[in-house]
Amino acid sequence: MITEEILNVSRNTGKDILVVFGDFLDYCIDCFTPPRPIPYGIDKNSVFFNAFASLQLEYLKGINNHGWCDPLGDVFMDLTKGIQSYRGQFFTPPSICDMMCDVTVNSIAGKSKTSCGAFGKRIICNDPACGSSRNLIALASKFIDKPRNELPYFVGEDIDATCCKMSAINMCVHGIPGEVVCHDVLAEPDTLRFGYVINETTYPIYTGVPSIRRFEDKRRFVLFNTRNQRKYEE
Repeated sequence: MITEEILNVSRNTGKDILVVFGDFLDYCIDCFTPPRPIPYGIDKNSVFFNAFASLQLEYLKGINNHGWCDPLGDVFMDLTKGIQSYRGQFFTPPSICDMMCDVTVNSIAGKSKTSCGAFGKRIICNDPACGSSRNLIALASKFIDKPRNELPYFVGEDIDATCCKMSAINMCVHGIPGEVVCHDVLAEPDTLRFGYVINETTYPIYTGVPSIRRFEDKRRFVLFNTRNQRKYEE
């Protein structure tokens, strides 16, 4: 359904499908950005409204059935069939994500905690080539029965802006505290393009209202503050 909506917009406007998909991701992010601005105008909002509603239903079904899901990653792979090898992006199958997280989750306990601003002190779980953050949201699902203050702080990094946008939405909908940073990990810190802080409005007081905030200042991210502190200590 979501894929078909994106394809319909592409056919009707003559825009490249990945451009339309990127616009849709921006629309979704703006819906989760306080105070929820509507930057596209009535026509464009009506175009993406049905796709956004379908996306929420996919999340609801997937989370209820499996504990987590990545409908955006599935749509992205559907839309880019035939050029996947060119882009060099192949997202990890959910079953493999679950297997790796089952192996990883027990090793997290006892790790040192880091100050994460409004989120308090938390263990940091990082994926430096996160794609749509399937591994992070799969790992977060392993903490479903834990108190909220025991949930790690999840950090996703990727050089691809589309992947970072998908990651931000995925983490937001799954209620995960953390951040997504768009940069070249190997050339960090000089290549920061932008990033998102996820669900900061739910901490320290739980409101149940998910949020995504975009920043372009690396001082806003725990990732850079932590790495700079490590360099200082060394």
